[in-house]
Amino acid sequence: MGKTVLVSNTISYLTAQNSSDVISYLCRSDHEESLNARSILGSLASQLLDVQIEHANDDLLVSLHKESRDLDTAELIDFLTSRLAPSKTYYVIIDGLDECELGEIRMVAQGVSKLCTSSAKSLKILCTGRPELERELFKGFQPKYKITLTGEEVDMDITRYITTTLDQRLEDKQLKLGDPIVILKIVEALQKGSQGM
Repeated sequence: MGKTVLVSNTISYLTAQNSSDVISYLCRSDHEESLNARSILGSLASQLLDVQIEHANDDLLVSLHKESRDLDTAELIDFLTSRLAPSKTYYVIIDGLDECELGEIRMVAQGVSKLCTSSAKSLKILCTGRPELERELFKGFQPKYKITLTGEEVDMDITRYITTTLDQRLEDKQLKLGDPIVILKIVEALQKGSQGM
């Protein structure tokens, strides 16, 4: 549906704006460990704390290590919210959360909701997923902005992209077909693949 492309462009843009507090996480359906709430929230916490760790003296490093060892998911969020700088703006980007099991999505949603109530001056969160993700993710809080793409819009964009790309490949002779009917089968297979079929 183009979510990952949108997210990677967003990360590139924010990074180019010299924002050091951009943290992101990609849930991958082909990597089981990436789909559990502890991994997602742990990675976000680690990235948010990296700057503090870089500039920490020995005592602070020992303290961070002691406080963060063996935390469960709820404790991890408490630890993290206590460490967010009140004067900073943070960008948190989670892509593909809909790949996770429902229970994991609920735990991430609870964690994100708690982050939103932290003392940080500004916390901007971008989550991408299929529309059914909304019901679980937004039970605890309401987003300020929401972009919803209908299936029809997405299908039209994907069809346009597939057709344009295949035409370009044929024109550049990167793709050669003996039978022109094959192109229709390729388009159909790519469209089905884009819908997870």
